[in-house]
Amino acid sequence: MRWVTYLSPSGGEERSGVVDDGCVFGYPGEQSVPELLKQSRDNLADAFHKALASPVEIIVEFETRLCAPVRLDRPVPVRVGGEWTSLDPGLVRGTDDGVVLPAGEAALTASVGVLALFGGQG
Repeated sequence: MRWVTYLSPSGGEERSGVVDDGCVFGYPGEQSVPELLKQSRDNLADAFHKALASPVEIIVEFETRLCAPVRLDRPVPVRVGGEWTSLDPGLVRGTDDGVVLPAGEAALTASVGVLALFGGQG
């Protein structure tokens, strides 16, 4: 079961969706991915099947504008070179989220990272 947050091509708002067979199926409910993750395992599975059975839209996965699946409200623990540190939660981005170039800077250097959530607690 793979949940994503994406920008809907029909309106531009953030929506929850599930990925299956190379496509994103828009979840027909209003709940965000974090709200869905707070539900029981059975309710989450039911929501997954509901998205596949009655999607509000279907988008080919590589054409989908993905957002950060969750908006964190506290520092994010990360391992850098074998050492633990914390990052500002505002630095967590989705693969298609833009980043503002700071004033006076000519370029940005990006680092690739992965955030995995297990259950509702992270």
